[in-house]
Amino acid sequence: MAERYGMRMQVRHHGPYDPEADIIYNFRANLPLEGVSELRASHMVRDPRDIVVSGYHYHLWTKERWVHIPMEEYGGKTYQEYLNELDQAEGIATEIRRQSGIMFKGMAAWDYAQPEFLELRYEEVIADEETWFTRLFRHYGFTEAAIAESVSIARAFSFSKITGRKIGEQQQGDHLRSGRHGQWRDEFTPEHIALFKELTGDLVVRLGYETDPGW
Repeated sequence: MAERYGMRMQVRHHGPYDPEADIIYNFRANLPLEGVSELRASHMVRDPRDIVVSGYHYHLWTKERWVHIPMEEYGGKTYQEYLNELDQAEGIATEIRRQSGIMFKGMAAWDYAQPEFLELRYEEVIADEETWFTRLFRHYGFTEAAIAESVSIARAFSFSKITGRKIGEQQQGDHLRSGRHGQWRDEFTPEHIALFKELTGDLVVRLGYETDPGW
């Protein structure tokens, strides 16, 4: 879209943002917004339990640099080496511990009532992409013609278009492994549930993924 409309885009993970950028994509939602004018933004969350399952399977094989750096906390092994030496039950528990100290803290601290932000949930978007992307581009202030064209661009990058598979059809060793929501129900043990609750408290209730802490 940035290429189509001649916009300047920055993909930011760490460090300062580009004040000349028209679009800023930030994976961890920790962008300092002080001084940003005319902000229109969106923020997406996913069920943290599915993030654990997806992260576990992805980190077993990914070539991302950080996962191949030896770490003292893993006895000098890389995170990937350490994870691959564990059975799946302990591997998922390890991923729960890691994510609770990184991503889930950010999800708990986020202000979900900011008027500049359109709040999105992965599960809702992937179930009805046309409706949600239309809503998204309208939130950004696009004209109706630009909305239609932008939805068409987004459609070309849908799960089925990229993978040739339907949501839920798994492919190990692929970043888009399954896409299905609720995967945690198949892979979490009672011990995982207890550990997740211990480390994240009522996070899934606060995010609306459960209505009762006794889930």
